[in-house]
Amino acid sequence: MDRHSASLLVRQALEACRRDGVHRLRIVHGKGTGALRDEVRFVLEGSAHVADFRTARPRDGGEGAVDVWIEGGPRRGPIRG
Repeated sequence: MDRHSASLLVRQALEACRRDGVHRLRIVHGKGTGALRDEVRFVLEGSAHVADFRTARPRDGGEGAVDVWIEGGPRRGPIRG
């Protein structure tokens, strides 16, 4: 997946979560070169729908995934995946 496709997919996922009342999301971008990770984080930082996000725990993907809390839901807490 390229950066543009990842950006579009993350924006669509955030909008779907907001529309459907989903308050937690895990995005698996992989480790690779870090280009997708950087793009995903760029989109998350600029989104009004995102309350918070952080790198997933090692058992949940570590540096290859990010846990996202959607505005309107609990700010922190376990994400079941």
